[in-house]
Amino acid sequence: MTDRDADSRVVRDTLEEPDVHEKWERDFRTEESVRFYDGALGYIASQLDAAERPHLLDAGCGICDYSLRMAGHGFRVTAVDFSPTVVEEARKHLEGRKFADRITLGREDLLGLTFDDDRFDAILCWGVLMHIPDIEQATAELARVLKPGGRIALSEVNMRSVEASGMRLLKRLFRRTGSGMVRTDAGVEHWGSSDAGELLSRECDITWLVGRMRELGLVLRARRAGQFSESFVRVSSAAAKRMIHKWNQLWFDRVGLAGPALGNILIFEKPHPGP
Repeated sequence: MTDRDADSRVVRDTLEEPDVHEKWERDFRTEESVRFYDGALGYIASQLDAAERPHLLDAGCGICDYSLRMAGHGFRVTAVDFSPTVVEEARKHLEGRKFADRITLGREDLLGLTFDDDRFDAILCWGVLMHIPDIEQATAELARVLKPGGRIALSEVNMRSVEASGMRLLKRLFRRTGSGMVRTDAGVEHWGSSDAGELLSRECDITWLVGRMRELGLVLRARRAGQFSESFVRVSSAAAKRMIHKWNQLWFDRVGLAGPALGNILIFEKPHPGP
């Protein structure tokens, strides 16, 4: 077993725990964030919609919030997650929901998808690759199952953003050498611990990611800001949280510049083979 295999097993075990997903729901699925996600997924839908009622893979679907939004934009969605705990929660979440009939839910591992080559018209992978130790294998699998002419939307944390760069600087200034951050080709990686276990989080080197997708034959078509900051998860004041969400919304709606923003949305296309 390689180190990556062992690390992947640790991540799998941690993500089996409901507590991890419940915390994500509390932090990121708030009333203040609804407008942002509506706008972000609407933007992605406009970038991916290249066929009539296209077939979309939601890779790492969680409880299917994004799947429902994409189904609402006319996509036929195959939503997959590797955690049986999450898949069961997603099944409950979909019950009685509008557009749920457009979603097929299943269990898959991004390191070894069971789908045929060139299966999907489009792929959405939001905030998933950052937790996968073997990101090279995961991106290869996503590229494999995407049809020629299809597009994939990735949402990742930008290591060169104002927030990520500033937080690393503060840790150096306060000599927090035990923070466990490691620079790799793919970005800055950190293993966090909780009662649920250990989980990898990666601030992505976007330049590396674009190059990696190019190696796989995919071309960058668009890049724009997601959320400018996720500091709302670190403050307790409701007023401060609202202010951060408003700033995020303003940046997304009016500016959209990806470089300074923590969250980045990237759209890649798999060209048709040449003659």
